[in-house]
Amino acid sequence: MALAVTMAACGSSSSDSGPAVEPGDPSLTGSPIKLMVIAQLTATNQAETPQTVSAAKASASAINARGGIGGRPLQILSCDDKVDANAAAACARKAVSDGAVATVGQVSAMGAAINPVLQQNGMANIGPYPLSASDFSSPASFPLCAGGPAAIAGVARNLGTNGAETVGLAYFGNAAGATSVPFVTTGLAGTGAKAGPKVPVPPGTADLAPVAAATTKGADAAVLALQPDDAVHFVQVARQSGNTAKLGMPAQDPGLFKKLGGAGDGLYVATQFAPQSSSVPGIKQFLADMEKYAKGTRLDDYALNAWLGVQAFEKMLAQQKPATIDTATVKAGMSRLVNLDLGGVVAPYTTTKESEMPGLNRIFGPQVQLGTIKNGQIVTDGKWVNPFLPASGG
Repeated sequence: MALAVTMAACGSSSSDSGPAVEPGDPSLTGSPIKLMVIAQLTATNQAETPQTVSAAKASASAINARGGIGGRPLQILSCDDKVDANAAAACARKAVSDGAVATVGQVSAMGAAINPVLQQNGMANIGPYPLSASDFSSPASFPLCAGGPAAIAGVARNLGTNGAETVGLAYFGNAAGATSVPFVTTGLAGTGAKAGPKVPVPPGTADLAPVAAATTKGADAAVLALQPDDAVHFVQVARQSGNTAKLGMPAQDPGLFKKLGGAGDGLYVATQFAPQSSSVPGIKQFLADMEKYAKGTRLDDYALNAWLGVQAFEKMLAQQKPATIDTATVKAGMSRLVNLDLGGVVAPYTTTKESEMPGLNRIFGPQVQLGTIKNGQIVTDGKWVNPFLPASGG
């Protein structure tokens, strides 16, 4: 979908099964419970995501340190999708053959290759960061966030409810990037604002000054659905040229806003997770676990999502209390969740009813938080908003 454009061409790597168990309580002697992270571990063009594996292992290590799962340790396996459908499908088959009970924290544009294998084998895909149409629709998929559609609609909602009258869109110039277009209109519903210019940005565009000018021609605001470095460049050239249009972008990587410095202040953002500057318990735990077990790892949404996927697995078991832990009971448990508390990182999570949005039926948590950038930090009011509903009902 919209943020699939952040995934790109790749290098290669073999799968990594990791240690026998993640570090933690050495008294855990039961057989390990295995989870696999399938991600784009080697790539180019801003797209490699090794932080997902580090974050999942940190999450498992913290769980192991407090006694594991009923005395059994968690083990995190990993596999590189190599941005290749055949390699991605092989990763899914490896999850099955290696005895994983679920996949967690997936970051792969190859969902169409992964999810059918998981579904055929009755395995749940817990917390994939949704980047493909399959992630939004497969019965195997249980995303904890709503991906690009909600992020883009949320940014548009934020601009429309903060005085913008006409909102342009700069989007990555390929078929996946073009899926951003309708979600701007969705997000503006009920705000009184209208959609303005829609400007595709071809891969490799070096000079974004003409793009910034075209996107804000006749518009007083713009949504940036671009790759991270391109979004930073867009903001910089727009501000350097004296362009005063309101600008907004998904808050996927907090580090980008520090990189922007003063040029980033006042940006309108939508975040699918509570900001890392917030005081909710889940964020505090995430930061503490990463500091202890994965210090120096890039702390973006991909890392947070992978960490949360492992936490969701543990919390699902606590809520559903299956007699045994295997692929069947895990998938059944994930299908029966009601108001699962994930520490405020996302809104309470319920999976008993699919979304009625065509093609987005596996979005169980459509909410985002809306905010602005101040001194390089994401600042929100902590409220969850559904940007797929008109502003009056959001």
